[in-house]
Amino acid sequence: MMNGKEFAKAQASIMNKKTKLVQLKDDRAEACKKINEIEQEIAKTENELLEEENKFILLCGQKSQLMRERALQVGA
Repeated sequence: MMNGKEFAKAQASIMNKKTKLVQLKDDRAEACKKINEIEQEIAKTENELLEEENKFILLCGQKSQLMRERALQVGA
């Protein structure tokens, strides 16, 4: 049978573990929130990069077309 001191020690241990568990779950929730924020920022940056790359490709095509037209004009 458990005496009063052992009972109090066991009870304190259980409470400490419950407190730790709550804190760990809170930490996990915060980490998941941060991961979601980072994932959203990654997606946003990828979309911005894709838009810029597409504009750059379009501008390169336009520049090439202008250079061809000028070359034809000079050659004519």
